[in-house]
Amino acid sequence: MPLNLNPSRSKSHSQNESEVDDSVNDSVNEDELPPKTKRPRIKSPKENTTAALSSGAGPSASPGTSAAPSRVSCDRDLPSTFKRIQSYKTGGDAARKITHDILFMICKDMEPFQIVERQGFKKLMKTLAPQYTLPDRKTLKKYMEEKYEVLAILLKKKLEGKSVTLTTDIWTDVQMRSYLSLTVHYFDDASNKMISNSLGVFPLEERHTADKAIEKSPGISRIITKVKEIVAWFKRSVVACDELRKKTEKKVIQHVSTRWNSVYMMIERFVELRPHINEIMSNHTSAPEMITASELISLSESIDLLQPLMSATETISGEKYGTSSLVIPIVSILQSKISESDPTKEDTKVLKQMLQEQLVRRFDFIERVRYLGLATLLDPRFKKMYFHDQAACSRHIIRLNDMMRIEMTESVDDNSPERSSSSDSDHPTKKRKGIFSDHNKKIQHRFLKEGETSRKDKLLNELSLYLNAPVDKIQENPFLYWINMRDTYPVVSRFALQYLPTVATSVPSERLFSKAGKTITPTRNRLSGKLASKLIFLSSIDEDLWNL
Repeated sequence: MPLNLNPSRSKSHSQNESEVDDSVNDSVNEDELPPKTKRPRIKSPKENTTAALSSGAGPSASPGTSAAPSRVSCDRDLPSTFKRIQSYKTGGDAARKITHDILFMICKDMEPFQIVERQGFKKLMKTLAPQYTLPDRKTLKKYMEEKYEVLAILLKKKLEGKSVTLTTDIWTDVQMRSYLSLTVHYFDDASNKMISNSLGVFPLEERHTADKAIEKSPGISRIITKVKEIVAWFKRSVVACDELRKKTEKKVIQHVSTRWNSVYMMIERFVELRPHINEIMSNHTSAPEMITASELISLSESIDLLQPLMSATETISGEKYGTSSLVIPIVSILQSKISESDPTKEDTKVLKQMLQEQLVRRFDFIERVRYLGLATLLDPRFKKMYFHDQAACSRHIIRLNDMMRIEMTESVDDNSPERSSSSDSDHPTKKRKGIFSDHNKKIQHRFLKEGETSRKDKLLNELSLYLNAPVDKIQENPFLYWINMRDTYPVVSRFALQYLPTVATSVPSERLFSKAGKTITPTRNRLSGKLASKLIFLSSIDEDLWNL
């Protein structure tokens, strides 16, 4: 209890308060009060402030204000307070919103349904929403099934009439069950961006094998094998790893057979850390054989040869942008860069020759592929720039012009002279033919002929105008270009937005199996293939579509 260090001042203050109360009470006329109404006791400023705060009046309540208005305000807030509390109970609006967001978290973050039964999660929800009752995992699974049905219908409607790209891949889980993935890619007009959605991961009943044979030069292959052994030794040796960690924050990278370009990343990091690796290995008798200076030169030259391939793979593996228009330019650039390289070691000369042969064998026909050729022409960053086969380029331009003419013909307005003159035939009354009876037919024929010529000229001018315009910088977004140029190139833009969203690789489907690996984990391996497919589909849905 605090001590009163100034009794006289406290006593004086109390007397002053008493005098104020008496003066206020004396000023009230008892006759003016309503019948059976007691004169309220005037509270002290301290009492009024406390009452105001407890009733929710906040700082706006003045010290001398009576408690009656606060009580009225509190009474008015009671129904809304009870309503808010009730909304957190099962079936209430707040409860439905929380359950909806918990389901979103489970699907988006790959969490198991049993998270709602974990002690920590229960405590968190009890703190955030004490009135809310967590559903069990069976109830959540039922909600998930309902959400899947709703979103599947919404996505189907969204994809109606759109040009889409499908990518697929095969994967095996920890229980040696095989799955086939299917991912759809399309351009969304509402958000003006590329969208990818998983259509599902479907279980396969039959076995599958994927034999990957990579031809390498024998010399480079032998050096890479030595690097693999050194990296594996560092991964096994705790002491060696600790010593390397003291010298640098970077770690050695181990080759993974299922990952693209992991060999390149392994040897690139090895060459970068070679001084530290060499020093550490020299202090351990159990370390494998270190590479020689000559082999190090071969590795460095191999990195220079493989670096364009690494960059090309990263670029072509995107899914937030169309990649089909990138294939022909990338192949052309790869051929130029590898041809310009000048390795000095015999091993890397063989590697260069092998890469050139593989590029020709795998991509010699690439400019003749219809979808890739049209997508490249319709990309304002490339157009005809990277075509080496001029005959193939010309065929794509002719094909595009033919498609535009068909599109233009089908969209011609029905209000033509032929349509308007049909009203004359509605009257069966025969009339004598005048001297100019065929005049209208001649006008109609001439109009159609001139209209056809005019449309052809317009299409040729539109396509020619686009192809002859300067190309865009590589940083520009081709989708935004065509959205902004719809009025200038109305027909070409429709085909551009149809072909540009095409995805050129199966990498998005391979990434999908990273999600599948998180969904079908060792602790969740009893999930059925059908349920796993639905969970992965829901995880690919963006928040805007989820909340519809």
